[in-house]
Amino acid sequence: MSASIPAASAVRRSGAAATAEPSSARRRRRAQPEAPRRASGLPELAARAVREGCVGETLAAVQASEQRSRATDAAVRSALATIAEDEAWHAELAWRFVAWALQTGGEPVRRAVSEAFEAALASPPPAATAPDAEADALAAHGRPDGAALATSHRRAVAEVIAPAMRALLGAWS
Repeated sequence: MSASIPAASAVRRSGAAATAEPSSARRRRRAQPEAPRRASGLPELAARAVREGCVGETLAAVQASEQRSRATDAAVRSALATIAEDEAWHAELAWRFVAWALQTGGEPVRRAVSEAFEAALASPPPAATAPDAEADALAAHGRPDGAALATSHRRAVAEVIAPAMRALLGAWS
């Protein structure tokens, strides 16, 4: 699985992610104009990056990549390819930030990061949301059923996130 998932290589890549703002980030910012939550310091920022970036964005990249492979509509496949790439960049940036925070912040950051991973990975996979009448239409657009989403989630955690987490935390033990 990991060879076909953009997020798997994003965890290892370095490059322009720190300065790039993919189009999905701009769309989300315009669509959700909320005040940023003030963090109390580096440990909280690193924990938030774990939850939202290392876990959330990695899962989003994997899901979009898998949805793209299932979609039959060319426009949907193109959109999902862009989304998967954007989410992989977001994930990469989060992993890079957390690595820097661990190196910089010492034990308080390591403890916060470890706890954030533990909590995020304990969350259950997504459940089915579409009624049966919509399942065929959604499938044509790459949207798998709830069981497939849950399987994808578990595989991404086992094959991408957990190994990357162990490597990251092990490097700063």
